[in-house]
Amino acid sequence: MSPEFLGLALALGVLAALLVAIPLWQAGGAGGSARNRVGAVATLLLLPLAVLSLYTQVSSYPWDNPERLTAPPPGAAPGPEQIQAMVDGLAARMAEEPTVEGLTMLGRSYATLQRFEDAVQAYHQAWEMTGGEDPGVSLAYAEALLLADRNSILTSAGDLLDSVLQQAPDSPKALWYGGMSSIARGRADEGRERLVRLLNQPDIPDELRQVVQQQLAALTEPQP
Repeated sequence: MSPEFLGLALALGVLAALLVAIPLWQAGGAGGSARNRVGAVATLLLLPLAVLSLYTQVSSYPWDNPERLTAPPPGAAPGPEQIQAMVDGLAARMAEEPTVEGLTMLGRSYATLQRFEDAVQAYHQAWEMTGGEDPGVSLAYAEALLLADRNSILTSAGDLLDSVLQQAPDSPKALWYGGMSSIARGRADEGRERLVRLLNQPDIPDELRQVVQQQLAALTEPQP
């Protein structure tokens, strides 16, 4: 797979994410709800990575029945039917021999296909296998819960994010989601502190930096 193809795939993923995320962000308004903003940035963060992850990881999986798949031409991305066959094959394998790595891959694949409830189930199984001790798995599980139901930021997803930040206090994605969770739960000071910590990290994407700055500005605006 060429660097040119990777660049094109990522660019298309970012474009698709922005087309979805920008209207969600604008729908929240200057002081919009934390849940709307979570949905917007979750799309922006997840979709480009998920597109690449599905192609680079799922397509190279060592299937037991490779004859089910028709190999794409060199440099060409798999079509929808091939992607579905890959995901179905991975799901069948995880039903027989589940692993944390395979289940998280399956969860990413389901999220890419917008099968969010299925993604939640896959990540939940991986989370149970880790006993909640792997912050990466817990964060992916929380993100899947948010994509399936934004209201989960007030309950299960919010609890998971608090746990992740205890284990990985400098995780940018956990700081964003955790900040939004705190704000949605009425813990504005905690939310502001988490967002400031995120903003102070030098390597966050410019798009996310702008979003965080806008959210912090909204928090300081006087309420009518």
